[in-house]
Order: sequence, then C-alpha cells, then structure tokens
Amino acid sequence: MNKTWSWLGPLSLAPLLGASQTLVQACAMLLASLLVVVAWRLCIAPLRRVLHSSMQDVACLLLAAGIVTCLELTLRAWTLALYHGLGPYPALLVLNCLLLERTAQSPLDVRALARYGALLVTLGLARELIANGTLSLSVHAIGEHAGLRLAVLAPGALILSGLLLAGARAWSLRALPTDAAKETPEK
Repeated sequence: MNKTWSWLGPLSLAPLLGASQTLVQACAMLLASLLVVVAWRLCIAPLRRVLHSSMQDVACLLLAAGIVTCLELTLRAWTLALYHGLGPYPALLVLNCLLLERTAQSPLDVRALARYGALLVTLGLARELIANGTLSLSVHAIGEHAGLRLAVLAPGALILSGLLLAGARAWSLRALPTDAAKETPEK
C-alpha cells in the first residue's frame, strides 16, 4: 500500500464498529457497502480511460461521494428509522472506495468484501445477543438491555471484534500442521 494512503485502512473500521449495533443494522450496512462499491466500480471503470492520471483520485472521490449521497437520500426517504440507526456511518463508505482504489489489484476484490461482510454480520449478531440476549430484529440499539450494555457501545465492538479476529486466527493456525514436529530430530 502506498504510504500516503495508509491512513485509510484504520478509518474503514469506523463503519464496521459503529454501525453493527444490531443484526438489522449490520445487514443494512453490508447491503449498503455492497451497493456503493459495486456501483462505484461500474461507474469508475469507463472514466479511467478518459481521465488524466492526476485527476483520477478527484474523480474517484467525487463519484463515491455522489453514490453515497444517493444512498443516504434513499435511506432517509424509505427507511427513516434505519437511517437514524446507522447514523453518520454510511457516509464513511466513501473511504472504503478510496481504499479499494489504492490497494485492490483486481477489478473487484470479492474475498475482501466477503471477509468484511462476514465480520460485519458476525459482529452485529454477537453484539445484539450479548446486549439483549435475543434477536429482536429492531433498528434501535440504545435503550433497555437485559445483558451487557458495553456490547452496544463502540468500545465493546472494538473488544468483541478483537476477540473474533483472535479466535479466527487461532482457528486457522490450529488447522495448519505444526512445523515444530517436523523439525525435531529423531534420537
């Protein structure tokens, strides 16, 4: 990744942690992410051939901002409760488009989007189960909770995502054969 664009990676965590308070919000954010990234990729591909290389970053930013604005207006018009539940986080999807512009080698990195989506839905499911004890399929996350209130807040999401990623890493390392057993000499 280019050093001047390395700050985009941590900023893409904000929608992941902030908009996954419930399973409904996590699924809505996943759908919004997919719609924005796919629409942006379809629109930016023909523009790359026409634009000068110095103007591609500006065009990428303006196009992503326009698509996200259309998404937010659509959310506000048809699902106002979901729009308020997601807060400012759909606007940060512009950063995901910028990050994909700078780091993706293939036209659409499907594996990265699938990992992001799996983590988003798993985090939303876990946060709702820990905070409420049930799946309410409601948009509103802040309120009375039967479980741990920290799970609904952003610090709880950061702790939970760290635990989920550590568990996934331990699971993947467990599946690999140990090199220590191969390297020990026979006596």
